[in-house]
Amino acid sequence: MRLEAELKACVDRTPGCVAAGFVDLDMGMMLALQSVVPISAEDADILAVVGVEVLKSDPARTMEAQLQAPFASAVITGDEILQIFQRIDGRPGNALYLVFEADIEAPLALAAARDNVAAVAGAGLW
Repeated sequence: MRLEAELKACVDRTPGCVAAGFVDLDMGMMLALQSVVPISAEDADILAVVGVEVLKSDPARTMEAQLQAPFASAVITGDEILQIFQRIDGRPGNALYLVFEADIEAPLALAAARDNVAAVAGAGLW
């Protein structure tokens, strides 16, 4: 399945999900994005940088060194949306990016992200 089709499937099968993207954390770029709400290319690039800052910042690296394990995910909450960056298993330089409506509970959204990352990883995208 193509990346865009799998991202659309992530949005379609996940309650409360309004967007799904694939981020290259090493380049700081959103490589693909499917959304039911308008998101400009400029905004998508900003969102990718947020993922890089959260998952690859100096404080994150310090914590990873102390924990002796990379952060697998990051949850960012806001008044209107909840965002999750979930690293792709076996590809720590890539992350699935999901946007949820703000009324979803963070643990449910995180579980959905983990389920979806397995589907994206199994889609043979690389």
